[in-house]
Amino acid sequence: MSAPGRDQYQIVQIQGVSSVDDTTATNVHVDPITNRTLVDTGSSTTEPGLFTINDVEESGTTAYIGKENASGVWWITKIDESGSPTTMQHASIATDSDQTTYSLAWTNRATLTYGDYGVAF
Repeated sequence: MSAPGRDQYQIVQIQGVSSVDDTTATNVHVDPITNRTLVDTGSSTTEPGLFTINDVEESGTTAYIGKENASGVWWITKIDESGSPTTMQHASIATDSDQTTYSLAWTNRATLTYGDYGVAF
């Protein structure tokens, strides 16, 4: 049995996931074999492609979502609901070059350098 092609993924929309312009929903794919959620980032200067959500942590008004692609490129989103509006900031190898693996970045998520999507990618 061959692996499903990109067009065979079930496209779903997850509330609160938005695109760079904060107005258009980002396509999220669910791998039909593993049921893992894959976030389509479109093109990026770091590395384009699908990122799977590895970890989610919620504590008080802050949440972290850790994502990684098949090449090991990591991306962590920090969601802060303490103010109005809720903010989403991003960290990646572009903002924290000393965090060479997803595991290392996730361990240090609270102290990463977060910025707008364009800063991280």
